[in-house]
Amino acid sequence: MADLLLRLEDARWAVCLGTYGDDLFLSLRTSEADANAGAFIRRTVGRIGAAGGHGMMAGGRIPLKDREAKAVARLEERLIGRFLRALKVPPGPGVRLVP
Repeated sequence: MADLLLRLEDARWAVCLGTYGDDLFLSLRTSEADANAGAFIRRTVGRIGAAGGHGMMAGGRIPLKDREAKAVARLEERLIGRFLRALKVPPGPGVRLVP
């Protein structure tokens, strides 16, 4: 999905999060050739999970076992906030992709 979103006009970074089983998976892509997506996602995920990658592609996994749905939602919001702050995206409403 992140690969597809990166194709949007003016998109330089794309991040997707999704749960499967007892894990939260993250996918990060960038079109910036000099970016280090692996280091970026490792800093963002921190010690709460595992992450890695290289230049323009990265991914991660965070165990969710025994976390309640509200705790998972807060974690997702926190991760999204970390990504947006690291990319210096100003706070504000998102852009709807599908009408």
